[in-house]
Amino acid sequence: MATLGETFRLGEGGHLWIVITAPDGAEGTFIMVNMSSVGPHTEDLTCVLHVGDHPEVHHDSAIRYGVAREWWNGGDRGHDYWSGQGRIIPCQALDIAVLRRVQDGALNSDFFKKKFLPRVRACLV
Repeated sequence: MATLGETFRLGEGGHLWIVITAPDGAEGTFIMVNMSSVGPHTEDLTCVLHVGDHPEVHHDSAIRYGVAREWWNGGDRGHDYWSGQGRIIPCQALDIAVLRRVQDGALNSDFFKKKFLPRVRACLV
């Protein structure tokens, strides 16, 4: 079951995903974002993680708020299903201060879906 601040990869070599809201409702829906290397074509620099912010950050990496997803723990093709299939690679949870930076970035990014904002506000750490 995914939890607030959890990080994981979807398959080997995939982007690091970060759970930024607590699971909610019958299926445990949550909001997650991922990150990618900062480069010349990076659109959103609202929140950049640096080496030392998390063991999986090896260079400056921007949170990609524009690809935020709502996912769920239970049911068909949810987090628990993929975990049971061995397709989720768990990583170390985010430090609470770094998680708050990522959440604050969601509240301030022009790319983050506005419909997700109340859920983030309700889960600020």
